[in-house]
Amino acid sequence: EDRLLNIIEKEDKKNPYTDYELAELLNTKRETITSLRSRLNIPNSMERRKEVLLHLIRDLINENNRVSERELTKKINDCGFNVSRHTVRMLKREISEMDNIVKVAAKEKPDFKKTYKKPLAFENIIGFDGSLKPVIEQAKAAIMYPPNGLHTLILGPTGVGKSELAQAMYNYKLEINKGDHNSEFIVFNCADYADNPQLLISQLFGYVKGAFTGADEDKEGLVEKADGGVLFLDEIHRLPPEGQELLFYLIDRGKFRRLGETDNKRTANLMIIAATTENPDSILLDSFRRRIPMTIELPSLSLRPLNERLGMIIDFMRREANRTKSSIKISNDALKALLLYDCPGNIGQLRSDIQVSCARSFLN
Repeated sequence: EDRLLNIIEKEDKKNPYTDYELAELLNTKRETITSLRSRLNIPNSMERRKEVLLHLIRDLINENNRVSERELTKKINDCGFNVSRHTVRMLKREISEMDNIVKVAAKEKPDFKKTYKKPLAFENIIGFDGSLKPVIEQAKAAIMYPPNGLHTLILGPTGVGKSELAQAMYNYKLEINKGDHNSEFIVFNCADYADNPQLLISQLFGYVKGAFTGADEDKEGLVEKADGGVLFLDEIHRLPPEGQELLFYLIDRGKFRRLGETDNKRTANLMIIAATTENPDSILLDSFRRRIPMTIELPSLSLRPLNERLGMIIDFMRREANRTKSSIKISNDALKALLLYDCPGNIGQLRSDIQVSCARSFLN
């Protein structure tokens, strides 16, 4: 990982190394490089080059807004790039689309202090009626399917909103089952106890007195607390195989035992929503994977339309305005930067970067 980071840091930003080239430099397989990049939230070579290219194209167009695509491509390649006219055409279109969005945003003058009535379950997810519409339809189908919904696995890189989708699914469950006061939404991050499988399993299923050193009394687990509701297991890939087998039995039979029990079988009726950043085929047992019928995949921020990214920026700005009880103004250049820059950490990073920017402005 250190060698990979060092090479990418020093690479030619105009012509970044492909995964194949990086694999040759590090004497490893291309698949290994791709996996490492994903874990380290490093974009591929095209995305790494894209930001530099966009800035150059914008500068060249500002110098001569009548420059032809052929001439523009030649000037770009004269600067040390190696791009086709098709690539330049696509990037010009993206710049134009972004500029139009900024103009609309400036014209509408969004009020970051304005408050709204709480939306329905999925309406607080930007893109619910746009790029994420198929995802929302899947989520609704999973919740509504009789009698208690379909167990669901949510896939996607870090920061794309897997937790928010799980929460929205639970809220939707409450909406369509009004009066269901016994339904709870229990959240458990499997990474918290990944280094202690026994403790992790005891947190999920509970334990009886004497099950292990320090077990001085019986204790119910999260499975029992979620009975009748939803158990959200984040970073499910950190759950050890024995934990997956116990969940498989729970899903299959609706029964489980607390850690340390031998005869007594308990029952629980719940919906499981799991989330992971990894390939489920390589990190989950086949028996467990087959028991989760619904798989929902969330796209990275780079694949979302710019108007949705603008909506996120406005939403995050509004939250910071409400937090600081201050008005927030943003210049067109700053808005373009937020729409343009690469966000390996996706929506989560965008939110954090906006918070840091607002904090610095608040300090000034």
